[in-house]
Amino acid sequence: GSRMSALGRTNHSLRVMRLYRSGLKNLQNWTVHRDLFIDQAYILRARFDANKHVTTSAQIEKILLAGEAELIEYTHPAPYKTPTNPGGSKYMRYVNNGLGYSPDVCEIPPWIR
Repeated sequence: GSRMSALGRTNHSLRVMRLYRSGLKNLQNWTVHRDLFIDQAYILRARFDANKHVTTSAQIEKILLAGEAELIEYTHPAPYKTPTNPGGSKYMRYVNNGLGYSPDVCEIPPWIR
């Protein structure tokens, strides 16, 4: 009964938070200038706030599915990647750069040297 509905609300809350965060990240890929990004972020937040009153699971699920589909539709073809993260231009460039990895992880194999 109530435990299941509480779990459903928690699941929906997590999905809403993830969708909002993903939407902001995608928006950042499309808007290079910070002032334009902030304006668009306010618009995105207003779209989320417009649905705060929805309480039934079926309605929430319908809105979430539509939002997730829209995010997929408008995903940037070349999203920004932090240079030192996987997929970034500097990823693994300087392996032993003091990020706290143990020496055995950072050691260059002898067959490469």
